[in-house]
Amino acid sequence: MKGPISASLLVFLGLSCGGDSGQVNTPELPPQKEVATITPNPATAGMAWLRAHVLLDSTGEPVPEIRVRLLWKDDLNDMGRAFETTDSEGRCSFEVQAGTFVQSIAVSPTPSTAPSAKVIKKPVLAGADMEFEFRLQPGGVVSGQVLDSMGKPIVEADIHLWFKKKEKLAQKPEASVDLLSKTHEGGTFTLGGIPEGPFILEAIAEERVCVQRVGGEIKSGQVLDGLELLMEPSNTVSGMALGSDGETVQAALVVAGMVGRHARRDSTHHQGIYYFPVRQQVVYSDVDGSFTLNSVPISQVWAVEAKHLDYQPLRSRLLPGTGSLDIEMIRGYRLGGVVHDENGNPVSKAYLRLRGEQDRERRAQRNGLFQFKGLFADLEAALLVYSPGYAVTSIWPLNLEDGNESLEILLQQGEIVAGQLLNASGSPLPNMRIEVVLPEMKAPNNAEFPGGHPWREFGLGVTQSGPDGAFFLSDLPSGTHLLRAFQADGVQVGEIEVEAGDESVSWISP
Repeated sequence: MKGPISASLLVFLGLSCGGDSGQVNTPELPPQKEVATITPNPATAGMAWLRAHVLLDSTGEPVPEIRVRLLWKDDLNDMGRAFETTDSEGRCSFEVQAGTFVQSIAVSPTPSTAPSAKVIKKPVLAGADMEFEFRLQPGGVVSGQVLDSMGKPIVEADIHLWFKKKEKLAQKPEASVDLLSKTHEGGTFTLGGIPEGPFILEAIAEERVCVQRVGGEIKSGQVLDGLELLMEPSNTVSGMALGSDGETVQAALVVAGMVGRHARRDSTHHQGIYYFPVRQQVVYSDVDGSFTLNSVPISQVWAVEAKHLDYQPLRSRLLPGTGSLDIEMIRGYRLGGVVHDENGNPVSKAYLRLRGEQDRERRAQRNGLFQFKGLFADLEAALLVYSPGYAVTSIWPLNLEDGNESLEILLQQGEIVAGQLLNASGSPLPNMRIEVVLPEMKAPNNAEFPGGHPWREFGLGVTQSGPDGAFFLSDLPSGTHLLRAFQADGVQVGEIEVEAGDESVSWISP
């Protein structure tokens, strides 16, 4: 659907229109923080003006009575907001003190138009007169009904909509709501002014939780009707994070949600729009180890994961109707030490990757020190260490139950191999994949190395010849290496033995 939504369609969808002018009213927006006064910067003098001109993109007509927001930041890095409303010509202006750091200027959504914003991110100069033109695109519309577990409509439920993918909302559950509404008689709702892109929609009601949400990608001006948000009774779960010795565990990360929630999605009758299960909850335990999970569906089995730097990761289940949950965490093993070079100098910011039953990654501190905490038992773990300019070092097999916190890891200077790849007639061979044959990783008990080869973990030992056949390999250990060259189709075209440090290899492929 292209162009602004007509007044008759808005009435059909249940959206109100303003008076005889046909101008649509602004949809309900989340409560705004208190508007701060723009504070003068004593280091500057004078004023500046920022002006907005708001038009419909389809017709070029001005959009009056629409709210425009200015977001700015003061010398203490505190954010402030100021609001103006456009006049009959679609114009409004902000007078600000010169030197004010302006973040952005944005136009609010309406039932028929999507929001729009201009990012500025710079201080304004004295006497500046800046005009920003906004050409509004048609906003998307979603409408439907909120029902309980018996199929009965729920009136006066809050409808929350975010301009985000559900994965982003799961990572940041405290994200501010972008649009708000309520259900009317029959449990119906309509929300307009949605910009093209991702969205996620859910219902909020007392002592209930939304077990069927809606989300996907909406197009400019698209109308998504007939959607159903389902709610069921919920309860509050009081939990406690405890250590194996009975101590309380503070700041444990607790993630809880329906089993299989990450993969589950059900189709709606709109292409690219799906029903998703109840949102997961992410909380931290308090100083006394307590935590609370609000609005847990009483009919669902939930998976619960708990993590803490000093304890082993824990997984548990929360059965339907359960009102309390104790999590007993086992203190984890530690692995630490220092990374240094051949002269005993610490290697700052070295990459450390732990592979095996658990995958962890760290960067060494500036003094070369590192530490992994909260590890669980693994008799054959591998620790891979690398820093640009050095060859990869690996420690394997590594028994984490030993709890070694004083490892000394030596990184040796990496060597370069460079040269030119030619055919038998002396012409360069470009775009050939050149690989170093990887040394075999062996353990005394013939165990299989966990994960990929250490060199490949850090992208080493492989390159491609340039237009003139030149190639370059860095950070190889000292010694003799076997190189092989391959065409794009995987056919090998040659191999050669080289010494690390040789930067003038003349490689003639037969």
